[in-house]
Amino acid sequence: MSNSHDRPDEIRIDLCRISEKTCWLFISIRTRSGLQGVGEATLSGREKEVLALFGEVASALLNAPGRSPRAHFPDMLSLPLAALISACDQALWDIQAQAQALPLCALLSPEPAREISVYANINRRTGDRSAAGFAVSALDAIACGHTAIKIAPFDEVDCRRQRPPKAVAALQKGIERIDRVRDAIGEDIRLMVDCHWRLDVPTVQALLPSIARYRLYWLECPLPESHANLDELVAIKAQANAQHVLLAGCEENIRTESFAPFWDKRVYDVYMPDAKYVGGIEEMMAVAAHIQQQGATFSPHNPSGPVCDAVSAHVCAAVAGAGMLEMQFDETPLFSALIGGETKAVERGKVALSPRPGLGVTLDRALVEKYALTSQTVKRGS
Repeated sequence: MSNSHDRPDEIRIDLCRISEKTCWLFISIRTRSGLQGVGEATLSGREKEVLALFGEVASALLNAPGRSPRAHFPDMLSLPLAALISACDQALWDIQAQAQALPLCALLSPEPAREISVYANINRRTGDRSAAGFAVSALDAIACGHTAIKIAPFDEVDCRRQRPPKAVAALQKGIERIDRVRDAIGEDIRLMVDCHWRLDVPTVQALLPSIARYRLYWLECPLPESHANLDELVAIKAQANAQHVLLAGCEENIRTESFAPFWDKRVYDVYMPDAKYVGGIEEMMAVAAHIQQQGATFSPHNPSGPVCDAVSAHVCAAVAGAGMLEMQFDETPLFSALIGGETKAVERGKVALSPRPGLGVTLDRALVEKYALTSQTVKRGS
């Protein structure tokens, strides 16, 4: 991608407090002609690390325009750096698509889809962590047009600190949440369970038979995704597949190369690259192509703010045969308010793509400043 026709003059980062447990990081790039593009660098719990890198990254992009952000930092060995590079790349693509009066998906594909499949992540919305609280959130998501639900029910489990017998016992409350949600939503709604890397091999082996009757669509991130765990993950996938459950993961991978060990061993059925961390739009498209070459499903991780949501939707529309896109369900009204109050309508598990140029979203600057904990701006020549 080249942006030399309209050089960036200013890059800004805003860290916004969205809720007691959530912050979103937004990147804004303004060009010489006045075009403004946006990106998202949200990285929960590591915001200070992202902010600490901002000056260096912004200065590099402003003082050597015409190169992709990744060209300045090709290794991207950390998630904070990858988040910044990815967000700046998103903003530059937004600008380029606006300049050509095209929605981003039409810049990425000659025949983008007009609508994409989505599912509701209800985890952050569910303040009441009881089984009943999860069921209420799931039913609310269905009432809003969703046909697939993801929950993260294992709050009490952490195998890094618990011995296997205690971890297995701690599964019970999570299983009760799964049971209550499945009972509430019925058998026709897809139900996915995210483990957030909290389990170990004995715990997963105990879990899978105990949840077979709930007919999960996929089990996500059961083990830490280290190279040492690849063979164990392959064995877990075989156990899950035997009861018609898919295995999903790889949501924090940086650059295409990091996926290769997982592809080589066919570790997952569903791969979940995140547009905030993978290293840029072209990187995301390349990863999607490789995933599909493996016969696996491309289903992006997307649990954060409205800018990443827009980016991920355009990428999914540009990737033929993309799987479901994650959507953060009803965590906060700021999700829509920060981009002008427009609520994305979900109908029968699908959402339509915006026909507006670029990402189709514009940050409400006054509202961003109202909720910003801190902001930084770097201008050309500074």
